[in-house]
Amino acid sequence: MKLILRPEYRRMLLSLDPSEGQIVARSMRRIEQATVAIGKPLRGDLSMCRSIRTGHNSRLRIVYRPLDDSAELLAVGKREGRVVYIIALEVLRS
Repeated sequence: MKLILRPEYRRMLLSLDPSEGQIVARSMRRIEQATVAIGKPLRGDLSMCRSIRTGHNSRLRIVYRPLDDSAELLAVGKREGRVVYIIALEVLRS
């Protein structure tokens, strides 16, 4: 899959600790190399998106929207407080 990085995603990625950034980059490669969408399907307003665990102790999530032959990366961040999902929803609505 070809990766499409939203500007918001790029900012979030650059704000991560460098060691976590490396782990997230490996997860991004997993998405890119997948032939079918991977990760947990989301519900509600994010039902067209998926989430995969990443980061130290799997404390981060990458939220992306699978398209025909690509994946649009929407948000990367902490799961606690549902922050990453709120941001992904805002990105989709913009």
